[in-house]
Amino acid sequence: MAVNGIAAQVADPFDGYSMPATFVPKDFFTLSRLFMQGGNSVWMADNYKVTTLERTSVNGQDWVRWHFIKKTESTIPNLAYRYASRIDPVEYTLRVLNRGKLAIALSGWGKTDAKNFVTLQPGEDRVVRIKGQPILVTQGTQPGQEYDLYLRDLTIFYPEAEAVTVTRLEASPQFVAGEKIKVKLAIQGALSNQRQFMKDQTDSW
Repeated sequence: MAVNGIAAQVADPFDGYSMPATFVPKDFFTLSRLFMQGGNSVWMADNYKVTTLERTSVNGQDWVRWHFIKKTESTIPNLAYRYASRIDPVEYTLRVLNRGKLAIALSGWGKTDAKNFVTLQPGEDRVVRIKGQPILVTQGTQPGQEYDLYLRDLTIFYPEAEAVTVTRLEASPQFVAGEKIKVKLAIQGALSNQRQFMKDQTDSW
């Protein structure tokens, strides 16, 4: 949860991540096949004639290419990108380039109503905005047909604690590894019976 743009959430031993209101993952281009539905090579062979997810370059820009031809009608190709956070995102945006010969409809996870679909025509390049977790689901794809999507600029939006305000934050401008530090932090809002977690981060998100 972000407090007025400052990443903050209750500490949890199983959660080492706090999330800012706007999060742009640095490692999006290192996605692997394991992020696709199933992830298991046997399952992939049973359900796809072709399925690849790889880093590539188009006109000097890095993209993730998602190329597939499915075998079965029941297979619903989807791509999940998840971080270890207990805070659910509100929505995400993703730039998608359809380099295939067929139009393709995209949605979020569990969004089966056509009003929630975003359709890209062949050659179309646009930023799609989808509610919920960063899981990209295809709709209405046909067995034996080739689909070729290029993805980049994933941006995930997390909820802000609008009723909470950091009123004071004082600390030394420089921290020394292994030495104790003193920080004065004051927070105003509805925070009864909640522990507050503060994270020092030296680089950008």
